[in-house]
Amino acid sequence: MHGDAMIYFMKNNVNHKGDTYFSEAYPYIDLNNGGSADGYIDAQKKTLLVINGDTKVIPGHGQPSNKEQLKGYVKMLEEIRTAISEAKKQNRTLSEVENDESLTKKYDATYGNGYIDSKKLNHYGLKCHRFFTNE
Repeated sequence: MHGDAMIYFMKNNVNHKGDTYFSEAYPYIDLNNGGSADGYIDAQKKTLLVINGDTKVIPGHGQPSNKEQLKGYVKMLEEIRTAISEAKKQNRTLSEVENDESLTKKYDATYGNGYIDSKKLNHYGLKCHRFFTNE
């Protein structure tokens, strides 16, 4: 059973994303229950289609946000997904990817201080490659 939800209060122009958005951390995506980075990114993009520049975005974790910050979050996820996908194509080992700080360095100061740090993100990204691609 999937338990994530986001609710858009149109009258108040507030989007509550619950655990589908961590405004100040890398995401926790529940791979064991069907989660994937593609699905996570798609959910963010769907939100971007319905909100506007004045919408207050309430994350499940972190400070309140807005449309521009959510766009930046999507960009970060897409860039890291691409970097890990490229590492897989180069046949790099799990250990090599886990310890490659360059894959997430650009974003670690902003998003790498939560439960999912860069090493965990890289680990899940390669070991469970479906985290970052549909392959």
